[in-house]
Amino acid sequence: MVIKFIENLLSENWDETFENPVSCVVCSSKLLLLKKFYRLTPFIISNAGCQAVTNLASVHHAIKNYNLKLISIIDTNSSKIKELISSEYPAGEFEFKSIMKIYEENYEIIAPLYEDEKLLNSAFLELNIDFQIETIKKIPEFEKLISQGNLTVCGFIFDTEKAYGTSPSFYLINYNGITDPEEIKQIDSLKSLSENILNLKVKRIHIQV
Repeated sequence: MVIKFIENLLSENWDETFENPVSCVVCSSKLLLLKKFYRLTPFIISNAGCQAVTNLASVHHAIKNYNLKLISIIDTNSSKIKELISSEYPAGEFEFKSIMKIYEENYEIIAPLYEDEKLLNSAFLELNIDFQIETIKKIPEFEKLISQGNLTVCGFIFDTEKAYGTSPSFYLINYNGITDPEEIKQIDSLKSLSENILNLKVKRIHIQV
């Protein structure tokens, strides 16, 4: 079921036959505007910053009560990091604290690499998703499930800005903390996906070496 969910998301073959939740999805609120998205992902935790860290209790509740095998962290690159971190709303200083830290710690390193603003924004979104996944992996309850092979944590970008391809689509950018697309493609559990999906939909802007 986990691989089927990933395949449907990446191929846009929207399977509406799932009667029970397959994945707990933490996503940007903008994604709720996508047709069919809610029907594919019935257990959704949505917020403007795609923040799992501030919703760990809800994520744990979903995993425990629905026996889910997949946590999907999904953002869309129509979300602008600069808009979030420049929020003048007082609560934003708390909710977007991790995003602000990622931006401040990486700007001088990443900014010179990407002159195109949409590529730069996508790179920061990737780093944000990486941070959410690494935080989840460090929580003992989740760490145990992942180490036993009973839980997978994936990061996706919905590419409305066409930074990854020629049309809006979902891309897999992180699998259990693995961020190199070539390494992701070699993961045994993903080998049931078609070579076409793996080559076209497993991509990343910022690959750390």
